[in-house]
Amino acid sequence: MMRKKMTFQGWLRLTPKERARVQRSWNPYAGEGEYIVRAAHRLFKKKFGSSRDVTNISYGVYHGGDWVISATLKVGHRVAIPKKFLGIWVVKLYGGISG
Repeated sequence: MMRKKMTFQGWLRLTPKERARVQRSWNPYAGEGEYIVRAAHRLFKKKFGSSRDVTNISYGVYHGGDWVISATLKVGHRVAIPKKFLGIWVVKLYGGISG
């Protein structure tokens, strides 16, 4: 029996525990869940992308096979960014040019 593809609106209605359960069922290397992560990335970018200390926001598969949203920050700058956003892990990278 084939699983029904979850919509992003459906994802937003899930509890954090339910989101974690769904994520564990994904194979990110096969692209499973990318449509959810892409939509979360767009919202994350709208919320945090306007900070001048954030030089780049992207998403991808991190070590161990988890989807993540990555935020590149200027070296030496601090930005209040959550560890998770809508159930997706957020990774802070440092390397943007300070100025």
